[in-house]
Amino acid sequence: MKKILISLLLVVIATGVAIGGWFLYKSFISKAAVEKTAILSIGPASGTYKKGNTFAANIKIDTGGQTIGTINAHLTFDKDRLQIASLDENDSILKSFGSKIYKNDEGTLAFMGSTTDPMSEKQGTFNGSNGQVIKVNFKVKDNAANGTAEFKFVEGTDPTKGTLVNKIAEGGEKNSANILKEVKNASYTIGSGGGEQPGKPAAPKNLTATGGNYSITLKWDTVSNATGYKVYFGDKTGNYTTGSYDAGNKTTAVLGESEGVVYATRYYFVVRAYNNDGESDNSNEANAKALIMGDLDYDKDVDANDPEAIGDFHMWINYWLSFKDSGKILNDQMNDADYSGKESEGQSPIPDGDIDLDDFATWVVYWNEWTQGNQK
Repeated sequence: MKKILISLLLVVIATGVAIGGWFLYKSFISKAAVEKTAILSIGPASGTYKKGNTFAANIKIDTGGQTIGTINAHLTFDKDRLQIASLDENDSILKSFGSKIYKNDEGTLAFMGSTTDPMSEKQGTFNGSNGQVIKVNFKVKDNAANGTAEFKFVEGTDPTKGTLVNKIAEGGEKNSANILKEVKNASYTIGSGGGEQPGKPAAPKNLTATGGNYSITLKWDTVSNATGYKVYFGDKTGNYTTGSYDAGNKTTAVLGESEGVVYATRYYFVVRAYNNDGESDNSNEANAKALIMGDLDYDKDVDANDPEAIGDFHMWINYWLSFKDSGKILNDQMNDADYSGKESEGQSPIPDGDIDLDDFATWVVYWNEWTQGNQK
């Protein structure tokens, strides 16, 4: 009997160890097995700024191949030399922020955000490098002493104090796992230490211009120590005296009639960054026309004269087809738009077999519906 009891006790102990080991694995080891790959960084990581200067520090993420869902970040900055003027979440990979708090008197910044838009039922994700998280607009205090100003992440696994990046929960996991691998902090030189640099910002790069309905959209890259950007334009290349537009601290601008952009005129644009020390040199030049899709003769209307603007009915139809819904293509004779009305069960109407003026009238209707945004 004693041997039997001892055997049963050993079985119970072994079973307990096995079950406990399983829970330990699921709770800790399996979580720890998730590779930490994400890197948070601040750019620019260095620079020299004088008293009163303003500049932007961009917080970015490289997920290292993981698919992330949330970021919880705490940072500190030199409160004696720097103060946060504003936070800019434009172009952020995070679609919603649970909190964004900065305290200039303490030199702290904290934010929590998710890649999911709460207004959407679909869960958002991000998997990539150089993902913009948030832009911090700093101002160097007017009474700042020369020296080094640090801007850095608070590391740690406490979500109320540290900085974490969580992957999207997968499979049977109930909670996502921390995948933050490392952080790259920033250190700025204030005043003359390290060599004084010119106070005015560098010229913006990668300016693009795209024509739209009665407007032109411009985009360009961020300049680190710029407080704002000004657009200059003209109707001749190299001559930007027609008008100007102050975009503030945004890196996009949409110019229309109220800004002096006239429909169907080609304009040439440059952008200059500015701060308290002045404006930068010109960016690269970009050009575009404000237009309406389909208004080929630029009379501010989409009508039957537009096909004549390119002189060939078939060319016009092909041009239309490049923008239309592919579902409208009912057969191989794409230019044969009018139908005999005959149709077999379960089939579309049959074309009449000829390309004629009736086709032209049909395509004009389709064309107008598309360009006015009414095509289904």
